[in-house]
Amino acid sequence: NEAEAAEGAKPTMEQHFSLARLDITGLVNGNGDAVKAGDGGPVQHSQKVYCGVGSCGIFGQCQSCDELSHALAVDQGFANSAGEAVFCGTDHWCRTYYCGLPKDIPGTDGFCGPNNGPQCGDCAKFKYELAKPKAFTKAAAVSDK
Repeated sequence: NEAEAAEGAKPTMEQHFSLARLDITGLVNGNGDAVKAGDGGPVQHSQKVYCGVGSCGIFGQCQSCDELSHALAVDQGFANSAGEAVFCGTDHWCRTYYCGLPKDIPGTDGFCGPNNGPQCGDCAKFKYELAKPKAFTKAAAVSDK
């Protein structure tokens, strides 16, 4: 069965977290606003959800959609060794994952990605660790709040 094979499969660095693989129909953020997956543009847009309320769109997320995007990524096994969600950097090949958080990384702007520069230690480890995807459930994503 193809679905059973996919359940036990582990992503490789050629794969990336994409909401296109999940049915998020009817999913709402912490504010109760319906969300949809980003589409088009760079890979990282397909890794985030947006509600479209106010300025929440592919050029920026509201806090509630950002939190939900992180919960979905972690739920699917895309978390670094510190448990922080990781997303593809802005290169078109998704070769580097970043958490985007403030970190003490010498010679950088003080953040782990997402545009360039070295990763934090936890994200660098992710590249070499195997992440195991889990079965997606809308209830689990919402209940983690």
